[in-house]
Amino acid sequence: MAQSKAHKYFNKFNGWAKHESAVTAEETEAFEEFFVNPSRIPQERFGQVDALFRDWFLLERKLTRSGLTPLDLFMKTNQRRFDKNEAAIYQAFRENRRFGIFKIAAVEAGHWLELTPVPRGDTCRVIDEKASEGAEGGEFLIARLLPFQDHWALSTFVARMPPEGDYELERLLQKRSDTLKDEPISHRVILGMFMPKVDWEREGLPRVRARFASLLQRWGVADITVAQIEKDILASHQKAAKEHPLFRVVIGKAPSTEAVNEVMPLLQAMWNLTLDADGPAAGPKERALLADLQRIVMERLPVEEMANEDVFRPRAREITREWLAAPQKELGGRSPVEAIREERRILGNPQQEVGYEVQAALLEPQREFEAADLVNQAIDRIQGGHAQAALDLLQKAYPLIKDHKEAFRVLGNIATAYVMMGNRKQALVTLRAALKANPDYKVARDNLGLLESLSPEEFERKHRSGFFKKMNVIRER
Repeated sequence: MAQSKAHKYFNKFNGWAKHESAVTAEETEAFEEFFVNPSRIPQERFGQVDALFRDWFLLERKLTRSGLTPLDLFMKTNQRRFDKNEAAIYQAFRENRRFGIFKIAAVEAGHWLELTPVPRGDTCRVIDEKASEGAEGGEFLIARLLPFQDHWALSTFVARMPPEGDYELERLLQKRSDTLKDEPISHRVILGMFMPKVDWEREGLPRVRARFASLLQRWGVADITVAQIEKDILASHQKAAKEHPLFRVVIGKAPSTEAVNEVMPLLQAMWNLTLDADGPAAGPKERALLADLQRIVMERLPVEEMANEDVFRPRAREITREWLAAPQKELGGRSPVEAIREERRILGNPQQEVGYEVQAALLEPQREFEAADLVNQAIDRIQGGHAQAALDLLQKAYPLIKDHKEAFRVLGNIATAYVMMGNRKQALVTLRAALKANPDYKVARDNLGLLESLSPEEFERKHRSGFFKKMNVIRER
């Protein structure tokens, strides 16, 4: 048997989910929750990250209206139609499935693979003809495994480790101490291997607030609001304090180490984005190094130390001093302190002291002229039918103009490019973002209505026929 019969059952569930209104009604909302900025997903990676999202959405995320995952809802809705064997199969999918990174221990092409979970676990045999073709021992796969009878099967999500994954995997394994040996590798950890890191300061304060609120809601925290945290930060700035009191409270409420790693960049960005802009601005190298420093400190400190100020601050200073002074190969053998001082001299910044209390400065002024030129070039590409080239230009332009009152128009053009490329899901997400920025944006509202009126199958048929390229339906005028 080269192909597991488990796929028959999983595909039945998948087909049900695609047509069940209780599931499809929440898919876009969940998509925006899973991705910080969907419009910046690299086109060449969209298929992989979309498959990762669907695996998380169908099997892990609880639907807002029912409190059940789509798989749970499927089992509850169809329980009377299942025979005993079928019910047991879906119950096993629900209770015994595995997700994460696996090392290929052995393989027989066209038949099976033997996979060992990372960082540790029992080797399991997976029956899958397609995945075993071209696979080699020692390679790493990111996958979802489903139990079936006497073997395992791969679900619809399986991917080779991305090119930069070796570095990410090495860091992941270094972080996993004995106390975390049973902590599962989550979808968001895997997403970090496919997606570029988010520069929250460039995203701006409104997006930081929104993401922070979503995160607190996900944690189930009801006694702290984003407004309270921001007020606390402002009060700390006025008193020239180096840290705001709610910092330790927020960290203490994090449900896991992964959650701490997710919230720390948001706290840092919120602090930095409320700084007064009186002092000299930090250069791009200094900002990048400070972001690395923040990550290094958070990775090396356990959650319990982060929540204890008496332990956290001395340990954070110690780690910081060591890292700032250590030569780095990426800096040509110089230390971060030497690289920062050199950049400050070039920029005419008189401040030469580099210590733990240094905070990243505010964003550079928005380069609106550069953005306008990029947008004009993109519109020319759209008119010429070159959607991918237009999308590349618009994705460069949007970070430069996102705080401008007319930025919603750039999102409208991004949606145009996605529609012309046949990417309905990304177009819908981008149009909704444009309408969130400007609810009176009629072009986006009309085009959103048009796309929502078409089923995915109807959209695909029209795209193949050249309808969207011919009509330019989402182009901003």
